Amino acid sequence: MKRPVVQGWACLYDQAFAHGGRVVYIKSGAFISTIHNSSAKRLLLDHADGLEVGSTNTGLEFANALKGLAFRMPLNGNPNAELIANTVGTDQRACVSVGIKFQDFETREIHGEQVDIVSKAELLECSLVQYGAVADTYARICDLGDSDESLWSACRSNSFILDQHVANLRTRGRRIVDGLRKLLD
Repeated sequence: MKRPVVQGWACLYDQAFAHGGRVVYIKSGAFISTIHNSSAKRLLLDHADGLEVGSTNTGLEFANALKGLAFRMPLNGNPNAELIANTVGTDQRACVSVGIKFQDFETREIHGEQVDIVSKAELLECSLVQYGAVADTYARICDLGDSDESLWSACRSNSFILDQHVANLRTRGRRIVDGLRKLLD
């Protein structure tokens, strides 16, 4: 690859997910004001502060779409490129999760569950993880020469959608295999 990048969906909007004993629902556009502010956003492995592999200071970028928050990080010149490529390419960490701080939210009881409905959130970091809390997030290594230069346009393309479906099928298969292993152990 001439211009390798890791890219995918960091978070998908309008989906409920379990987190910290609660249900969270992030509304479309919740990150609009934070992705363009001047504070650095980090790319981590497993939300571990000691495992930072990039940041907005080293090329990490985000794009907001109706579906969710897309991300892209160039690997050329990144001292962690081999680690990122290996961990994503071998499916060790092919999902993505975000670290956020709620800025505007309300809590509602829905069918006996407390649901935090987040309309505005500060993005602190995104992490490459084995399994994300939000279903269908993904990370993939690809060549920027085969994708749209603009992440905003790329995340709306058929190839981005296809990459997501392929990655999600692989993740679902991996979860089934992991579950079967646990049953056999």
